[in-house]
Amino acid sequence: MIRGSSGNVVGAGMVNATTGAAFAGTVTTYITIDGGAQTIGSVGTGICTDEGNGYFTYRPTAAECDGILLAFTFVGTGAIPSTVQVFTDDELSSPTGTITDTTGGVLTTPSAIILAALKRIRVLQA
Repeated sequence: MIRGSSGNVVGAGMVNATTGAAFAGTVTTYITIDGGAQTIGSVGTGICTDEGNGYFTYRPTAAECDGILLAFTFVGTGAIPSTVQVFTDDELSSPTGTITDTTGGVLTTPSAIILAALKRIRVLQA
């Protein structure tokens, strides 16, 4: 999820607390940003979109994505609550920017970009 950006989406599977079947009802999202106070979603008063088969999605505002750790808690009457935690990445917020290596050189080949990414997430050593 891109920090402080609109256009993000988060979803969760909801289960009927009585039957264990896929939940079919109204689901509301509550948001916690960086361990702060939990607040109801501001888009459509937090009401989620029912995508079918118990899967519900919410499209947070840019302000609701402005944190490092976001927790989206999906709640429905008669459903088991579900919380999805998301770490944001502010470096992806400029999709038109160039990708550079640690020395500032612009990476142009797919293998160079993949190698730099693996080093960055510490799958490979620098």
